[in-house]
Amino acid sequence: MAAPVDIAIIGLSGCYAGAANAQRYWQNILDKVDAVAPADEEWTRHFLDRDHWQQRNDRIYTNRGGFLRDLAVIDPTEYGVMPSQADGGDPDHLLALKHAGDALADAGYRKKDFDRQRAGVILGRGTYTNRGQANVLAHALFVDELMDAVRGLRPDFSEAEMRDLHARLKQQLPPYSGELVGQLTPNVITGLICNRLDLMGPNYIVDAACASTMMALDQAVRELVTGRCDLMITGGVQAQTPPQLYVQFTQIKALSNGQLRPFQKGHSGTLLGEGVGMLVLKRLADAERDGDRVYSVIKGIGVASDGRAKGLLTPRPEGEVLAMRRAYESSGIDPHTIDLIEAHGTGTDVGDRTEIDTLKAIYGGRGIGPQIAIGTVKSMIGHCLPASGSASLIKTALALHHKVLPPTLCDEPDPELRLDQSPLYLNTETRPWVHGKSHARRAGVNAFGFGGINAHVILEEYRGPSKTQVQVLHRPAPTELVLLAANSPAELASKAAAMLRHVEAGADLAVLAKASVAQTAGAHRLAIVADDIADLGKKLAQAIDKLQRADAKPFKTRSGLHYGTGAAPGKLCFVYPGEGAQYPNMLADLCLQFPQVRDWFDFIERTALETGRESRASAVFAAPTGYDEAQRKALEARLFEMDVAAESVFAASMAIQSLLDDLKLAPDAMLGHSTGENTAVTACGVRRFKTREEIAESVRDLNLIFRKLEAEGRIAEGTLLTIGALRGEMREALLADPGSMQVAMDNCPNQLVMFGPPDEAQALAKKLAEEGAICQELPFGRAYHTPLFKPLADAYREYFREADFGRGRTTLYSARSVAPFPTEPDAIRELAAQQWENPVRFTDTLRKLYDDGYRVFVEVGPSGNLTSFVSDTLRGVDDVIAVSSNSRRKADMAQLHAMLAQLFACGVSFDPAALYAHRRIDGEIDLLAEPVKSTRRTITLKLQMPTLRMPQDWAPAKRPLPVPASEAPKPAVVAGPRPVDATLPQAAIATPATPIDPRMAALQSHFALMQDFMQSQARVLGISAGIGSGAAAAVASAAPLATRGDDLDPQYPLLGRIVELDAAHLLSERVYSVETDPFLLDHAMGEAPSGRNAKLLPLIVVPFTFSVEIIAEAACRLCGDALKVTVVENARGHRWLALDELGKLSLRIVAERQPSPDATPRVAVKLFQLDTNEAKPLLVFEGHVLLADRYLLAPTPMPALAQPLNAARNNPAGELYRHGMFHGPRLQGVKRLRGWNEQGIEADMATIPTHDYFGFTQTPRLRTDPALLDAAGQLAGFWLTEKLSWEYNCFPFQIGRYEQYADPQPASRAMLGRGEFRLEGLKLDCQFDLLDAHGALLSRATGWEDRKYAVPQNLFQLRLAPLRHSLSLPTLQRELASSGLVARRIDAFDEGYLEQGGAVWMRLLAHLTLTERERHEFYRVLPRSGPRREEWLLGRVCAKEAVREWAAREWQLDIAGADIEIGYRDSGAPCVVSVPGWPEGMALPAVSISHSRRSAVAVCGNSAMLGIDFLPHQAIERVNVDDLIAGAFTLAEAQAFIHGWPKSDQRRAATALWCSKEAAAKASGTGLEGKPQEWVIASANLERRASNQPLVSVRRGGIDYDVELYFGGDALIALCRKASAATVKAVAQPREMNDGAVQRIS
Repeated sequence: MAAPVDIAIIGLSGCYAGAANAQRYWQNILDKVDAVAPADEEWTRHFLDRDHWQQRNDRIYTNRGGFLRDLAVIDPTEYGVMPSQADGGDPDHLLALKHAGDALADAGYRKKDFDRQRAGVILGRGTYTNRGQANVLAHALFVDELMDAVRGLRPDFSEAEMRDLHARLKQQLPPYSGELVGQLTPNVITGLICNRLDLMGPNYIVDAACASTMMALDQAVRELVTGRCDLMITGGVQAQTPPQLYVQFTQIKALSNGQLRPFQKGHSGTLLGEGVGMLVLKRLADAERDGDRVYSVIKGIGVASDGRAKGLLTPRPEGEVLAMRRAYESSGIDPHTIDLIEAHGTGTDVGDRTEIDTLKAIYGGRGIGPQIAIGTVKSMIGHCLPASGSASLIKTALALHHKVLPPTLCDEPDPELRLDQSPLYLNTETRPWVHGKSHARRAGVNAFGFGGINAHVILEEYRGPSKTQVQVLHRPAPTELVLLAANSPAELASKAAAMLRHVEAGADLAVLAKASVAQTAGAHRLAIVADDIADLGKKLAQAIDKLQRADAKPFKTRSGLHYGTGAAPGKLCFVYPGEGAQYPNMLADLCLQFPQVRDWFDFIERTALETGRESRASAVFAAPTGYDEAQRKALEARLFEMDVAAESVFAASMAIQSLLDDLKLAPDAMLGHSTGENTAVTACGVRRFKTREEIAESVRDLNLIFRKLEAEGRIAEGTLLTIGALRGEMREALLADPGSMQVAMDNCPNQLVMFGPPDEAQALAKKLAEEGAICQELPFGRAYHTPLFKPLADAYREYFREADFGRGRTTLYSARSVAPFPTEPDAIRELAAQQWENPVRFTDTLRKLYDDGYRVFVEVGPSGNLTSFVSDTLRGVDDVIAVSSNSRRKADMAQLHAMLAQLFACGVSFDPAALYAHRRIDGEIDLLAEPVKSTRRTITLKLQMPTLRMPQDWAPAKRPLPVPASEAPKPAVVAGPRPVDATLPQAAIATPATPIDPRMAALQSHFALMQDFMQSQARVLGISAGIGSGAAAAVASAAPLATRGDDLDPQYPLLGRIVELDAAHLLSERVYSVETDPFLLDHAMGEAPSGRNAKLLPLIVVPFTFSVEIIAEAACRLCGDALKVTVVENARGHRWLALDELGKLSLRIVAERQPSPDATPRVAVKLFQLDTNEAKPLLVFEGHVLLADRYLLAPTPMPALAQPLNAARNNPAGELYRHGMFHGPRLQGVKRLRGWNEQGIEADMATIPTHDYFGFTQTPRLRTDPALLDAAGQLAGFWLTEKLSWEYNCFPFQIGRYEQYADPQPASRAMLGRGEFRLEGLKLDCQFDLLDAHGALLSRATGWEDRKYAVPQNLFQLRLAPLRHSLSLPTLQRELASSGLVARRIDAFDEGYLEQGGAVWMRLLAHLTLTERERHEFYRVLPRSGPRREEWLLGRVCAKEAVREWAAREWQLDIAGADIEIGYRDSGAPCVVSVPGWPEGMALPAVSISHSRRSAVAVCGNSAMLGIDFLPHQAIERVNVDDLIAGAFTLAEAQAFIHGWPKSDQRRAATALWCSKEAAAKASGTGLEGKPQEWVIASANLERRASNQPLVSVRRGGIDYDVELYFGGDALIALCRKASAATVKAVAQPREMNDGAVQRIS
């Protein structure tokens, strides 16, 4: 017998790309955040090969995915997990454990007693390769295989050297020991959860590919339905998606080449993701009995296989349909009651088509037209494989919980899916789920797995009796309201300062806003509408500055800052709009945030459907897709039909009224405008209803009356004409003699509404327009408020006889009588009927209210029109405040917050706590207390596969490979006239005369399995010595390093030597430099780094738009000089194009004609960088260029930005390029910012002369105007700094389409630049229009995408002024005050930050700080990626800045970091080589450097010996203490100085002693040389007291090195600056040491 399973989802937790928890995940969904992005360099490495992946089975063509990155965070102590387990184990296990615990806590059962014997765990989990498994293979296979290969390759290495290499390689890997065996067993993942959470029901995993979560859910539901268990945790996990998995999907060409956009036109495949999601389930009856919060209810599950399909990986619609039908048949649910489908939606063509066909088969009976919303969260987070179902279930459960239709990312639905012939539509916007049907809201969730396993789950909203339901997880968009009050300006400034400290400490904006509610008592009031936490900080600082002034007076700013004092200026009146105020999607955001607001729209929807009338929701909140233009216009017209219009405005106003009632905002009077009087009568309680059902009956009755009269032809129709911009005499004349027209509404001195026949209305409009008036016909023409409406007024009189009227809760004014309503019921009835047949005298009524003492007016309803009427009517007085609760031109929450801010500041009382009554905001703050720093210890799980690298500092590898005499190289013939660098792409080199050592080939072949490990290590192993000089010369001669003057053509100034050219292809090579291209000097990222060496330049980057010009020139050179560049499409930069340390950039430009449907030339152009030390040219830029013999016709320019615009604050006139924009005069095309708002910016611009752009011509011909287009792009940066601050930069990486409508303009022409922007996470979407002085559109760029970068303050300041600022900070100042030493420290940047964009930030830093010789080492010697290069650079910078500080203090020398050269002693120890201006005869200071986990510390001083070492605490916590003790200390040392400590302190003791050895060895000038046990701890005092300096004595070779230890707040520093001859025994006996010398570390 069919019956629903009725299983309640009572708890959930999850972590997906861009979201560390379920709340953030839900927020990202509503905000349409696309968290699918390119993987970092460590993940990508050599796997990405877009050009040759088809020829290989171990490469990929995309690295985009939904990666967790640094969001995989756990607190190991919470579950008793050792940090070593976190590093070396399977990340799935620990992340699943964390989120299972979080889900249980969310359900309220983490610390609650329940029968744990009847609770189990079943998870969906794949068996894909992961970090933990790879680590075992590396430890037990790869290292040994590598050693065998090295032995064969380098037989001259001794066994001792090989053992040392073996140890060094093992040290690179995560730990592996017996404690990890459990974590590396796949099914133990559920056992670990049961173990740590003490659950004793069943635990196992299910692997059904992409349907794994649903199959696990099915099994968990069975445990509950059969009664075997009372509570189950289920979900799915895929914490790591390595590139090896992408290799598999590449082989079947299933991955998208671009974005992941299921069901979108042109969608090209899927992209993978990472994530984990957990749900806690109980039987619904049990959940209700126990008072659990229920997110949603599982009603049914259907499962089926495809059977015999075309292939194992090809979906079959019969299997999918069968699974869905089984779900509905088993549950008894009618599929036609489903309104939302979370589709499997992978983005593959066959998968999407099959799924849509399946949905049509199930739901097609609903008819045609948008009714069932479909979407897929994969468009935002990628395909999480076995965890994808968990993401879908959590999303859908939260959609039902919040009554929200969540969006999917799709630019244009695929027309081939024929959704318009079905009830399905793609829901691309966040929308309230308005529902009026008799059954609960319902949704279906699909999951279709590889191998033909299909599942469908039916979910339903919970409508039970539980009181713990509505809990809104998402924040209001786009603002929060912060309120503060005190008894004096000084006290208020003090409170603001206290809040600012919390802001600076990193507090959450929502937490601060909620906490401010407790600080709203006092006569001095401050209200802030904050966009984000940075905006709050800025406005608090502004407020503090104003409040601390002696003459502090009330103030308000356009940006949302309000201060007031004293009582309100007068009484408060609510005004209610009538028909005409409605607009599409009105109050949508308020519906999302406040359940009581949405409930009113549910009410009118239910009322309509119960009486068989059309849906109101489909007109007010129309589906964003599925309608053609005619259908959408018809929907908009429906909004103005009388019943729909009246009901929708009534519902909207009552919805806001309910919210204001909850806020305890009580008016002294109410006034309705036109049909808004019905709302006012109801809200005031003058029309009395006992229940909302009575209101529904009244709505139905009044509609029936209207429809009856309309059917009888008794509703007069004509034209309602609004007349604005009236002069006083014109207005008086119309009121006195309207002629054949009739006055319907006198709204304000500046507006009348008149009714009459259409021809008379048109004649009047024409006449008045000639006199300067503005006339417009309303979209409805009913004879409201005229005698012609008497039939309706009489019908309502009759109806009102039976209605209950009486005195209301406050004074109700009438715009018919210009006075308060009478109190007698019959008099009320008569006045309520009269207003339908008499003019609305709104102007007179407002003046009456003012005379009666009303000074504050709040419009309660949509649009905000009445607020303008109030302001216009009472314009002559300065004590009136008129605010609207809603505006169609502003975001709902922003307008609500702005209204409340003004009311609060002016002294109107309300309770702001109601804003948070339904919101879940985790965390509490006492605003007046000092910020408390979290002490919770967390670990970020490493989600990268372990890698092996040849140790860079391993000395034997630097020995040349002995070459037998018989293999000595012979001279080779040099091909080509020019010598070039040997590090050029394979495509450009000749075959060497002498073959490379065959052992090298064997090694490379072997290590294809090892991620091409040895390819990048050939030089380190000394193999390069085996290449003879003749071969090297042949290699060197094959590729260009310089462009000759005769290669450069002013007609194509950015092209170079033409290597190949035919009708279909062009190949050109060009070397860019500041000599040939001096315009590049004006795109240098920073000031000159040296005051003494002018040859040292900052990092110079080719502007993105000049790359666009390069491909445009290439297309013209290929297709014909006379053609015009009309369109550039899909222009994309893959990395920054920057000049190298020699000031050069070599590009290969390849252009190829493409097929074109209209014979218009279309050219694909790619730019390859040749000087990257890579094995082949590196694709750096590409795009398509369309050419024609004439330009396109210009479309209509985008409209001007809505007024008022914000004035430039951070970029005032005359200072545009002084604060952070690095553009020089040749690229300064923006002249003045006209203004900006949240949507965009407008600026005055000018074209720039190009006579000095190039060193070889003064008359270059450019096919676009790249400098002007770059200036357009600068508008994005200016807008971002206005919206946020100069702490953020943005740089372009893609232009979807650039269109030109005219030739580039002559120099110095005035232009207007207009930009529109949408900021989503780190991506800034832009559109630019460039117009001439007459407003003609010259060019347009759409689909322009910038990447936003947060620039750390120290790096920002260093870039602006490298001669004045430093990257590092002083450390140990107090401790070293009298020592003559200087120590400085650089904390780690966020992991991967400096590596972004081809390591552009790292290169920027290198150019700001390094000498010429150091730059060569940075570019040509160090590894091109990874922590080694970053730590080397930060160590050098830190040492240089220590020398700078020391030289300034000791010798008053002012020197730049780039003038100080740090080299090496013969031992390899760093030393100062030269400092310009150093006093003659004086020794250079000594330096020592240490770096750890991308942090660095350095010490400088005039000391004979100096050694420093340090470890951040996070690095200490990652140390495997057993491995450290075994490798670094003798048994005697360990027994004497470590094992006597409590177990909890042994790690800190061991690392302190290890750092001591390192510091001592550095001070000796040799380093440990891989022999730490030869450096023996002679004595150690590790106790930390105020009067005690922890000291360690390290002995080697008869010398004792004294090491001072400094245990800082977040790091351990060891410093050695003294040594003496050894006089005591090296290591005391353990008994003696344990008896007293070793004391507890505190």
